[in-house]
Amino acid sequence: MSRVMIGTLAFVMLFTFSCGTMNSDIKNDFPREGFAFISKTVQLKRCFGKDKCATMDLRSSGSGYVVKISKKGSYIVTAAHVCNGEAGLLESVEQTIRMKVSTITLHEYDAVVLKKDQKIDACLLFAEGLTEGVEVIPLAAKPPKRGEKVYNIAAPLGMFDYDMVPIFEGRYAGEERGQDIYSLAATFGSSGSMILNSNGELVGMVHSVLVKFRNIAISSPYQKLMDFIRDGLSDAVMAEWACTPYIERSKR
Repeated sequence: MSRVMIGTLAFVMLFTFSCGTMNSDIKNDFPREGFAFISKTVQLKRCFGKDKCATMDLRSSGSGYVVKISKKGSYIVTAAHVCNGEAGLLESVEQTIRMKVSTITLHEYDAVVLKKDQKIDACLLFAEGLTEGVEVIPLAAKPPKRGEKVYNIAAPLGMFDYDMVPIFEGRYAGEERGQDIYSLAATFGSSGSMILNSNGELVGMVHSVLVKFRNIAISSPYQKLMDFIRDGLSDAVMAEWACTPYIERSKR
């Protein structure tokens, strides 16, 4: 099955869930404040001799969602490739990655990567200071059934502004090659966006889309995504208690 990763990329032109409950039906109460807009800047630097260096900023964006709020900040999940640096560069090229998250009220915070799993394309971020104006997306206790209606809150092509984020409807189709498949519109920028059941609970996360038919979205498998989030939060909370930084550097 042909597919493409979908974190938006613009060269300088723009070259420049913690477990919880939600009793109301999502049809009447979409958890939009649980959405996080992810922006990434990768600065590339290559030096020629001692005094001559060239730099270039590559900017991209994706979608994410809040899974826990602590006294120090919020934990946010997105797709791993949204957090990754640029691959295939020359050894002489240095790269520095800066991550930021924005709330639906356009408050922006620096974020750091805590954990990544490239196999399921998932990344856990921490945004220090983000303690208000957001809500936690609860984790579903069971996976969706085939044919079940689902909802997706995402910022395709960076479509996001104050109190505005697109909401899509789709259906769970089943599994293929260890991935969950949804009949759901998605494109560049939808990467890392939440897929919710009718109770507003997380059942999946968009990370890819079919190249020639972008109404089929590929999600991290339900159980592995739930395990990734719970394990990551458990490690992070223990680190907070110990008052030590927790940054797991994933192998690329």
